[in-house]
Amino acid sequence: MEIRLVRPEEINQAAAVLLLGRPRCPSSMEKSYGELLARLKSTGMDFSRQIVAVKEGEVLASCAFTQVDPTSAHVIAPAMLPSVETENIKLERGMIECAVAEARRLGAKLVQTVLEKEDWPRQTAFRDAGFEPLAELSFMERHPQRADCAMEAPPWLRFITYEKDREGVFLDVIRSTYEGTLDCPALSSLRTAEETLEGHKRSGKFDPLMWFLAFDKRNTPVGVLLLNLMEISDRFNVTFMGVVAEFRGRGLGMAFVKYALRRICETHRTVLTLAVDTRNWPACRIYKEAGFVETARKEVLYRYF
Repeated sequence: MEIRLVRPEEINQAAAVLLLGRPRCPSSMEKSYGELLARLKSTGMDFSRQIVAVKEGEVLASCAFTQVDPTSAHVIAPAMLPSVETENIKLERGMIECAVAEARRLGAKLVQTVLEKEDWPRQTAFRDAGFEPLAELSFMERHPQRADCAMEAPPWLRFITYEKDREGVFLDVIRSTYEGTLDCPALSSLRTAEETLEGHKRSGKFDPLMWFLAFDKRNTPVGVLLLNLMEISDRFNVTFMGVVAEFRGRGLGMAFVKYALRRICETHRTVLTLAVDTRNWPACRIYKEAGFVETARKEVLYRYF
């Protein structure tokens, strides 16, 4: 079995294995598969960055990696046909190592993956490939209600949107939110604020009018709220929300959430999603009190070079 980067003529076949676990689509699924593939490509996902396991000219397994930003990448766990499942761990490890090597060749120094909490075989394969646990994430969502559309920010809180000449202020505030953070704290020492901001711009559809910097009545920056449209699901996601350390415990987190819900109402989208480190108990409490419902828990693993 040969493990390598996909060749141009194999891309669609490999994508079918990755997305559907089969090398070819039955006629009843061709349309939906084609639409899914087109939507993924429209988000910028590069299917030439697939790692395949090939035997006698047939793609039997596929995984992919995406560049989150110039210095970080995300590996999508391998999918394979039933005929090779007996070689699962060994084969997956080889494909993961190949994906990491390709990502590093393109400049990545941080490589992450997100796996189902109970998916021990895949977690084992990634750990065998040198990955370490980063966090357990709680994925949550909330459907804005009519009442959310009428919510106003407290009179002492002011929001401004992102502009290029304000990027320096956004970066300074993001750095300030790292202090004492409970949300994936290891990441704050692995990536610069500039790298983090670039990654957020590429996470979904970046709209500067949905990125907010918050100020108190003394015109002091107190936090950041970044909302991105996830084009595949047509939902908005809380890409980043952070409060400056010295202003925590004053109700800002809930104020940010309510402001986010109001802005989502204005877009006529019906769902706001987010992911939060389960160790970040203050944020988890705020989201639950705001009516968010947990939809999944997943494990994040990483390698850093």
